[in-house]
Amino acid sequence: MLLLKTTQASDAEPLAVEVSNDAGLKLTGEVPDERPMVVRVGTSAIVDSAHEVPDAHVAVIRVSNDGGLDIAEDDYLLPVTFTFGNRWVTGVEVKDATDAQREILLGPGGLTFSANQLNVPPIRLKKKDRFRLLVLLSGSDRTVEATGRLKGAAKDGGVVRSGSGAGPNGATVRAGGFGLTAIGCLAAVVVLLLVHLHTTSPASPTDCVGGSLTAYGSTAFTPAMQAAAAQYQKDCTSSAIAVAPGGIPTGSRNGVRYLSAQGTSDPSAQASQLAMSDGPTDGYPQLHAHPVAVIIFSIVVNKAVGIHSLTTDQLRQIYSGKVTDWRQLGGPDLPIHIVSRGADSGTRATFQQKLLGGVPEPAVSSQNCVDRTPDQQSSPVIRCEAGSTDDLLTQVDVNQGAIGYAEMASTVGAPPTKYPNVDQVLIDGHGPDPLTVRNDQYPFWAVEEIYTYGEPAGDSLSAAFLRYLSQDAAKTLLQDRGYIPCTDPQGDPIQLCQ
Repeated sequence: MLLLKTTQASDAEPLAVEVSNDAGLKLTGEVPDERPMVVRVGTSAIVDSAHEVPDAHVAVIRVSNDGGLDIAEDDYLLPVTFTFGNRWVTGVEVKDATDAQREILLGPGGLTFSANQLNVPPIRLKKKDRFRLLVLLSGSDRTVEATGRLKGAAKDGGVVRSGSGAGPNGATVRAGGFGLTAIGCLAAVVVLLLVHLHTTSPASPTDCVGGSLTAYGSTAFTPAMQAAAAQYQKDCTSSAIAVAPGGIPTGSRNGVRYLSAQGTSDPSAQASQLAMSDGPTDGYPQLHAHPVAVIIFSIVVNKAVGIHSLTTDQLRQIYSGKVTDWRQLGGPDLPIHIVSRGADSGTRATFQQKLLGGVPEPAVSSQNCVDRTPDQQSSPVIRCEAGSTDDLLTQVDVNQGAIGYAEMASTVGAPPTKYPNVDQVLIDGHGPDPLTVRNDQYPFWAVEEIYTYGEPAGDSLSAAFLRYLSQDAAKTLLQDRGYIPCTDPQGDPIQLCQ
């Protein structure tokens, strides 16, 4: 965060801050119970001259290139500027940027701020490049506006994005689907805020319970669950949490079904197993659902398709077989190859419900995702199924005409070399992002439910780990991966998860 650590060192940059903790997060480090608080500012930060900052908050802004091609400095027609209503900008720190990007942002002619505005210089962004800006603000206003423009890009509510889905025309390619998303500027989507001076160092998990626990099911949520489990075990060394171990069926529906069978046949498994499901799974009254986070999905295509935006109606035409070649949507002359998940996938269930209007996907007509099988020559679509999120993204990556769907974090969070030919697609002009979900602009999301067999005992590892998933450390981890935690700073469920 902007205030990297507290210190009493004489050479520290002094900054007297009166802060509030609207997010319920804790500062990593020791905070003296006295005023003023003295902090050392990180080398990646720019701060105003030392003064008191009343009603201080930190807004986290993500800047990303969500398009298919690189963005160059001369692609900017209007500079990118963030305006924070009646709040004053007093400092900014650059996070998750490359050395070259940091040199531009923090060097001469780089980031500047005055009054309520933060100005971002033209900066080169390769495909899928992203960085964050942590902005220290003074004031209680929660509004934010983003302005800027690229060559050929359409304005979308002050956010620069490529609005065209009509094929690889020069304007769309140059714009690259550049996206600017302000996260943490509205009270409902705050990612990270400063803390009260009376906050002490964060303790280990509130209740460290020893024992063994196994979690399985959703392949989309598995990486986040593995990270949370590793973080819990680091502080609670007497616990052992295995996530998606071999030998257990994968997929949301399979996971829930397996938990039901295991809990029924083996009472000892009832308190030691969890099932992860993308969205609710009905028909198992003995299982209890625990909403953890909103999981966001994206439509993905192979970059040879050259299309960066599709409407809901276009998607329905593709999956119904009315549109079978990308040239029908203004793209290249390439047959459309649909890569789907199996019937036990929660991602597929969400896709069918949210985007296909409840209509099931067509039958499998291809085993290799390229050619129709002999008994499916009359099928209007070429469609195969992948066993996991990774399998689906791999198929889309190697198949030039492919389209599919996957959890957003798995797509944008992967190393650039893992799926180099995979592009995300806007849906009805909006991209997958916590802000567009909260604003009811982006439809492709679900609530990640963690199922237990019955209600776990309060002193069990299952209950302790579920409580941990709603606490600051795990919530921050989920937010960093693009999820929306299901509890607000006061611990109450947010509306999306109800």
